[in-house]
Amino acid sequence: MDGTAVKIPNEWITDVVNLSVQDSFQWLVTSPSLDMGWTSVTSFDGDKNRFGKSVRRKIIGKTMEGKNILKDTNNSTADFDHGVKPSLFN
Repeated sequence: MDGTAVKIPNEWITDVVNLSVQDSFQWLVTSPSLDMGWTSVTSFDGDKNRFGKSVRRKIIGKTMEGKNILKDTNNSTADFDHGVKPSLFN
């Protein structure tokens, strides 16, 4: 790795989402206790269709008050839909 890095204690971290371009993924930069997987917006670097897309946590149900219950298994591969339209555009 080139450049400067900062090490942050796991206890300071509330939630993690590991992101990478699919064909460029090399390794998880966080502890597996925080996130065991990764997700992406696009398959390859330079994909012109990546703009206006996002990753979004999967909805697994609703509370009694009608609020979304979001999937959080500490595995970004399982928890997120990728390459979707950002919710701010809905």
